[in-house]
Amino acid sequence: GGTALANCTSAGCLGASQVRVLPGGTLGGTGLVTSTGSVLQYPGAIIAPGDPSVNNGFGCLTYGTSPGLNGVRLRCQVNGTTNDSVKINASVAVPGYMTVELVAASAAACPDSLRIIEATSMTGATDLSGWEVEAPCPYRAVREGNAIVLYKEPPTALGTWQRAMPIRFGGYAG
Repeated sequence: GGTALANCTSAGCLGASQVRVLPGGTLGGTGLVTSTGSVLQYPGAIIAPGDPSVNNGFGCLTYGTSPGLNGVRLRCQVNGTTNDSVKINASVAVPGYMTVELVAASAAACPDSLRIIEATSMTGATDLSGWEVEAPCPYRAVREGNAIVLYKEPPTALGTWQRAMPIRFGGYAG
């Protein structure tokens, strides 16, 4: 799959037909994703906001129409102060499953929360426990109004999963 950067700011700048992001293909940039046709993103497609040549690659990719997000991978760069994001100037159906990949130098570069998707309105899934977040530290996805926010999970205390289990062997009187 190839990579296309949408860095334009006017409607229809991606052409007069459908925009298709196929499995393995990447759509990135800091502009407006729109065409006079529909925007189709197939499961396995990658959304990577930002332009590597601008602002250290950080940015916001804006959709003029509702994109399909089911099965799509969202790849966001993150550091302690900023992160890539997606803005949708339409209503979007939130999928029950999506993969979010956070690219960070280390766990220390991951903030407590990240707003990754914002839309005019949202329908669809409210329980995002099926979302997979790949990051240097654990996060959980939460739908808050018209936004998807990632919250850093606290480290798991060893006592929460360790259990004492006495084992008895024949002939042992302990």
